[in-house]
Amino acid sequence: MGYHPRPLPMIFEKTMIPSVEKRITELQKLREETLALLDIVARRIKERTGRNFDRFEKGQKVWLEGKNLSLGYPSPKLSLKREGPFEIEEVLGPVTYKLKLLFQ
Repeated sequence: MGYHPRPLPMIFEKTMIPSVEKRITELQKLREETLALLDIVARRIKERTGRNFDRFEKGQKVWLEGKNLSLGYPSPKLSLKREGPFEIEEVLGPVTYKLKLLFQ
């Protein structure tokens, strides 16, 4: 999913410097909190992936994503992000629709 830092070693040699001991304790606490947050985020992502897409029906109007359309604009930056709204003529699959386009 992204960058996975190497975990801190769990076994440290004992030192007599109080500031080092304090810092090691802080780092261990931060590591435990970070691992707990990563678990929470992983559960949220897992919950989101199980969601269904919006189902559209024949006759509804939807916007057409303009990412892969070539409509004669000089640059992709100048082209429209989406076209429409267009009416759905037929439902072909769970996320596939036949649209009634103006230029057909």
